[in-house]
Amino acid sequence: MAGEGTWRPFLDEVVLKGAVAHALEIMAAKALNQSRTDLATARTRLGSIAAVHTLITTALAKIATHAGEASTALGSAATEIGSADTELGAALDTQITAVGTALTAALVELGKVNTDLTASEGVWTDEVKYISGFTGITGAQPYLESGDGFINAVNLGIQVSEMYALYAQRETDVAELWAAKREGFLTEAQRHTDTMNGYFSEAVNRLGLIARYIEQAGTFNSLAQSYVAIASQRLGMCQEYSREGQQRVEEERVYVAEAEQYRLTAVQEVAAADMYRQRALEAMSEFKQVLADRAQYRTNVFSASASQPR
Repeated sequence: MAGEGTWRPFLDEVVLKGAVAHALEIMAAKALNQSRTDLATARTRLGSIAAVHTLITTALAKIATHAGEASTALGSAATEIGSADTELGAALDTQITAVGTALTAALVELGKVNTDLTASEGVWTDEVKYISGFTGITGAQPYLESGDGFINAVNLGIQVSEMYALYAQRETDVAELWAAKREGFLTEAQRHTDTMNGYFSEAVNRLGLIARYIEQAGTFNSLAQSYVAIASQRLGMCQEYSREGQQRVEEERVYVAEAEQYRLTAVQEVAAADMYRQRALEAMSEFKQVLADRAQYRTNVFSASASQPR
């Protein structure tokens, strides 16, 4: 069949431009929604730190308990040593004093570890305000959610949605500063933990010397040996709980690193959403311009094919 066509060829281009504009808007919305999901995941990861901190506090409390029991056992051993041969004399006194000094220093470091971890927990309280919002602080996520309503809308002022995204980024930047501060406290906690372990190791070595002195004396009371064994056992438990504390601190770092990765991904997705949104606006503008150009209609009336496309 033949006849004059009624479809304007330029309308193919119009349809394509409109389709591209809507596809880009969909991609922008998808990227923005994914950024919200990633920020929520980041909050979940950071929220897990509280439970880990509780476990660390429990482990540190057990260290203090067993260290105290070790000190008590050593005190009992010292009493037994006092009734032993005087040939042990000053050597044993020196070593026992050194063990007590090392335990005291270890407990001081334990207090510093607890202080740093408590400070790290407090920093998280401030950090989350800039992610979720708080009194006087809007927060990154609320800015993103508020700015979504200004996309492809007639607004008072220019680049309204982009400004919301910018403010969300600034809130995220502040949250990063708090995260860096928290990492500093965790690093200090790790350093004090290492120092504490050094003191425990020194105490264990000193106990080994005491045991050797006892063996050399030959007349040392067996009861004193049992007290030293108890002290060694308790110090070993201190070391176990100290290692658990170190593992928990590392676990906190893993949660923080995961949260940071999700936050960075969210920032990239927001940037992608802005790019898609800008390209969608440009494509929609071209779509409307071509659709409104009546010259296209006149041109195609005179240049239309004499036969209907098949």
